[in-house]
Amino acid sequence: MSKTYLILGSHNHLSISAADRDFSYRYENLYKPLLKLLNEYEDIHSVIHHSGVVLEWIESNHPEYFILLKELVKRKQIEMLGGGFYEPVFSIIPNSDKLGQIEKLTTYIRAQFGRRPRGAWIPEMVWEPNLAYTLRNSGMEYTILNDSQFLLSGLDKSEIYRPVIVEEQGKLLTVFPNSMELLKTVVTGSPQDVIDKIKAISISVDNPVIVLIFNDDFILGRMEQHGSEWVIDWIKRFFEEIAKNKDWLEPVLPLLYLKDIYPLEKVYIPESSYVEMAYWSLEKERQRDYIVAREELKKIKNGEVFLRGGFFKQFLSKYRDINFLYSRMIHTHLLVNQIRGDKYKKRSAQNELWKGQCNSVYWHGKDSGIYDNKLRKNAYRSFIEAEKVARTGNGFLPSIIVTDFDMDGCMEYLYQGKFINAFIHSVGGMVIELDYFPRSWNYFDSMMRREEPYHSSDVKAIGYDWYPRKSFVDHFVPRSTTSGDFFAMRYRELGDFITRKYKLDRLDREKKNLYLFRTGKLQIDGTRKLFKVEKNFQFKRREIVVTYKLNNLTESRLDFSFGVEFNLGLPIDGSSRIVAADVENRFFENDKESRFELAGVENLTVYDEENEVAMVLMANSAFGLWSSPLYTYSYSRNRLLEIYQATTIVLKWDISIAPFARIMRKVSFRINDVK
Repeated sequence: MSKTYLILGSHNHLSISAADRDFSYRYENLYKPLLKLLNEYEDIHSVIHHSGVVLEWIESNHPEYFILLKELVKRKQIEMLGGGFYEPVFSIIPNSDKLGQIEKLTTYIRAQFGRRPRGAWIPEMVWEPNLAYTLRNSGMEYTILNDSQFLLSGLDKSEIYRPVIVEEQGKLLTVFPNSMELLKTVVTGSPQDVIDKIKAISISVDNPVIVLIFNDDFILGRMEQHGSEWVIDWIKRFFEEIAKNKDWLEPVLPLLYLKDIYPLEKVYIPESSYVEMAYWSLEKERQRDYIVAREELKKIKNGEVFLRGGFFKQFLSKYRDINFLYSRMIHTHLLVNQIRGDKYKKRSAQNELWKGQCNSVYWHGKDSGIYDNKLRKNAYRSFIEAEKVARTGNGFLPSIIVTDFDMDGCMEYLYQGKFINAFIHSVGGMVIELDYFPRSWNYFDSMMRREEPYHSSDVKAIGYDWYPRKSFVDHFVPRSTTSGDFFAMRYRELGDFITRKYKLDRLDREKKNLYLFRTGKLQIDGTRKLFKVEKNFQFKRREIVVTYKLNNLTESRLDFSFGVEFNLGLPIDGSSRIVAADVENRFFENDKESRFELAGVENLTVYDEENEVAMVLMANSAFGLWSSPLYTYSYSRNRLLEIYQATTIVLKWDISIAPFARIMRKVSFRINDVK
């Protein structure tokens, strides 16, 4: 039987917004006992990847862990893996940020443990060929991908038990195959079962390399089933089985292995990730087709390698809210890289930018991802903080800039003030982001309700959205529309103003005024009526005032209800109150998660008590008020979660407009600190 090399390791990461109790649980039940176990079994070698987020938490809370880890690194029993400090998906962040995040983690590991990492972890195994160039330029010599990704390069299943070389622009990088089939055996089998599987491979393949990198979520899943003591005991018995078979099974570290084993075969691995990610990134209809096609291709030898599914960047087009967040990240990257002459300020701004690139919020699969309200808020907070740093000391002046912010081919209008940012999309003329700088909070952040494959009929009955849940969204609906029908998306939109483009009339940069208009149609009494909306924005220090001019361009009187929708992204845990005053000076109070409606309202104030902020909504005439919490339903760790996303508020008027007449409504949104 040939010599078999075994590379063991673990990958450990938590999002930057994870609760302290989650870090503590993993440390006490996983990180600490595993390190102690490795210290007991000196002949067992392991690679370890702790993301920068995990390392910083451990340093602050359990510095004693670093003492033992440093000792194991020193005696060459453990090899630390580098990568991106805040665990970004490399394919969606700019090249300079890739290099910066890798160097930050490399510098940290070298300072703490005395050795520079030479291998890099690829978050979520999202691989693109140009990463070989980037990683090599960062001083990395190898990385690890799933063995299924090796098959996409043209290798046969018998050829995925040894590393390969990939090349990009003359730069070479070694890639080790993580053995996914064997990891599945770990889930269901005993330590002896795993050893038997490795032995069977060793008989059929000359000098194979078996790579088993355990994800911390993978191990924690077993702990949920059996308890932490059972899992640690399983690993201990596995180490003992390895020791019993040392005559043919040799635990090694990647760098030591590579010193003696060359040359390696050169292949080209295409853009790819693990199989589940290829499924999750597809639209719902294609997910069903993908499953059917995959089962058919399994009937052919190696047939499944010809069905790659989707790829990670498709999340940007599948979920508009991911694209908005991604666009904010790119916008912030450009702002940060305009900093000149102050390397400390630039470094501080870059670090905030990099925090916002943590991968968890840019996709949705096994966890809530983009549906996780806290993840999104923390990402936006990081970008706002980065922008605040970039602005300091440069004589910032408020301005309106015109740019294709979300890279969709249409211009957006960005008001950048001292207290607020307001990003206006030409499609719908809606405000897609409102940053309040004193609290580093995007108050117009929300999430569309989308149909997901796992939704039950009960969830589907709640309703799905066909437009982004942002603010200053303009509705034309029949007067008979009820708030219940509206929030469940069972109503009829008369106009085409939400999903169509508003045009620029003029821009007064000096007075901070933006004038948009759209000539569209209202579907009333079975015919399409020509109708024009003029939407004029005025930006003040803490306030947005929008003047609507509704123009009937037909010979008919038109009757409808006109509504302006706001979606306020309030803190998910903090208490918030909505206080409305009507024309008779009566006050009505509800919390952010209550559904209610009122008539004859003059103004309302939304109190965010966690951030100590008050938002005031007013209009030039009394309005009807609809308010409802907005929830999404997503799976996380096999549990369906109801997640509060925002509080939806609609200001509504019943309109009767004469032929060729114009009606004006003025709506203001003001934000203040509460002392």
